[in-house]
Amino acid sequence: MSRVKPGDCVCARARAETRRHVQVEAENSSQHLSSSRSHSSGSSGASEPPSRLVPGHRLWASRHGRHVLGLIEDHDALRKQISEGRRLTRDMDAQLQERGGADSRVGCCDSAGEACGCSIASSPVQSLSSSLSTMQRVLEEASRLLKLVWRVSLPTGGNTAGDNGSNQQDDLLRNEISRLKNRLSHQERLLSGAVKRLRTTNQLKEGMERVIIDQRRFLIPQ
Repeated sequence: MSRVKPGDCVCARARAETRRHVQVEAENSSQHLSSSRSHSSGSSGASEPPSRLVPGHRLWASRHGRHVLGLIEDHDALRKQISEGRRLTRDMDAQLQERGGADSRVGCCDSAGEACGCSIASSPVQSLSSSLSTMQRVLEEASRLLKLVWRVSLPTGGNTAGDNGSNQQDDLLRNEISRLKNRLSHQERLLSGAVKRLRTTNQLKEGMERVIIDQRRFLIPQ
């Protein structure tokens, strides 16, 4: 039967303690994040208006729209939060890999180096706890920024009800303009005919006046 070395006991205890701390911190962060999400979903269900509104957003607002409308400042802030989350993920991955290397080095410590093993185990746990807290704040801020955009339906080829109504109004206006043009053309034709008849009447009148004047000259003796 093989005898257990004191260094192996220290290594096992350090690994168990590290895993326990990481699991506790992860569970606490997960529970807090879930509660904050449920709280935010409850507040959004109450139709709480966002802090900033996009001008003219209600013109295309639609629950079934396939586009989102928001301010460029909110978009840039969301991209910044995503970049920060990626950086934190890389840092946490590096810390976990470093912790794996530290676990392999703890095995070389004997019972006299127990304090050294404990210090190696506690430092990465604190760093991971800080990273998890920062990640939680980043996710909460990203969730808040997502609430500032509006789901909209942009006009595409006259498929929306607003476009159909606008097309109908355009058709009515075109028909009315065409009717008025036809009526104006008819009035112009009537006016032109009246002018021609008036000229003809004036010519007849002038001719009759000349005939009357000529007859008077012949009837009145010199």
